[in-house]
Amino acid sequence: MLSILFLMIFGIISCSKDSSDSGSSGSTNSITYPDSAFYGKNILTFPDSLYLQNTKNYSMRAVLVGDVSLTLIFTNLSSTDSVTGHQPVWFYGDNAGWLTGEYNESNNTQKFTASQQGIYDLQIVFMSFGIHGLCRIDFYENSPDRKSVV
Repeated sequence: MLSILFLMIFGIISCSKDSSDSGSSGSTNSITYPDSAFYGKNILTFPDSLYLQNTKNYSMRAVLVGDVSLTLIFTNLSSTDSVTGHQPVWFYGDNAGWLTGEYNESNNTQKFTASQQGIYDLQIVFMSFGIHGLCRIDFYENSPDRKSVV
């Protein structure tokens, strides 16, 4: 009786899917964010509320495998300096595959999209003009659910 119960429990445990297994080598659909890439540290792996260095190059790299998509929406939460009229901003260079939307001045957002399998990388630089800047990145991975980074 005890051995049957053990076999049943073992069978249930060994057949259950680990929900934290997204992006493992056995998965056919995954999105991963390497720690660093061609242009420097990958901003998509940084923890929330991290301060970035002014005018330093960073990478924005994602690796998409299978039938997946990724949309990033950057929101500039910085206020405009009342003396200089400057607002902290970001600039990007070579965008290796990313579809980049125009900066929307009415809501201070910009959209970056990776819509098919591949390696996406982008050189990005943040300029603060001597004042404190704040930016939020919303991640949309295959669904309207989002993970936010501030």
